[in-house]
Order: sequence, then structure tokens, then C-alpha cells
Amino acid sequence: MAGVIDPASKGASQRDGKNLLGEYRALGLDLYEADNAVEAGIFAMWQRMSTGRLKVFRSMAGWFQEFRIYRRDDKGKIVKDNDHLQDASRYLCASGRDVARYVPAQQLRDFQPADDDNYDPLGRNREERL
Repeated sequence: MAGVIDPASKGASQRDGKNLLGEYRALGLDLYEADNAVEAGIFAMWQRMSTGRLKVFRSMAGWFQEFRIYRRDDKGKIVKDNDHLQDASRYLCASGRDVARYVPAQQLRDFQPADDDNYDPLGRNREERL
């Protein structure tokens, strides 16, 4: 499964000096850096929400708590406080759909148990995945 991650994750952590993106990729995760353009991402998110192409389940209470306080300061800048789920939603709208992959229904029907090291829904062999 492919995913996107905050581009800041490629920098070394102040705590342990490790590169989070590199660590995740070393574990075999198929990650790409998200487009971090704030205004364009907010606009893409607004477009999808206003046309019904992005919906949020009512059970996502944390998302709605953040959404209610997501705001701009006196200078028009987004207030970067308690906004992790909003950032993730923005990354989804700005970049996530570009890396999402279609898995043919036949491959889904042929699903193998998770412990099978040779299974890959995209049909790649083990070496290609690593």
C-alpha cells in the first residue's frame, strides 16, 4: 500500500538524529513526500468537502474538534496548533490521491493471509517490493 508522509519527516530528529522517512522506507513502507503547499491544500480540501467528494464520518470526533478551531491569525496565516488531523486531510487532498493505486478485483478475490511473504496485491514479487 502506498502512502504520503509529511516532508518534514526526511529531516533528522532532534531527539535521536534519525530520518523518519528513511526508517519507514527501510521497513518496507511505500511512502512519498506529501505536497506541503498549505493554501493550495486547504483549497483542494474545501473544494472536495463543498462538493461532497470528501466526507468525514461522524465518529471522527477528534477530526471535528480540530476542524472547529482551525483558523487564521490576524495576518491571515493558519494557526499551527492542534492541527495534525487537518494536515493529514490536506495531504490526502493535495497528494494522497496521486499515489493511491487501483487494485483489480480479481487480485482482491485471490487475497492471501497476511503471513504469506510472497503476497502483494499489486502483483510485484518480493524483491520489487523491497
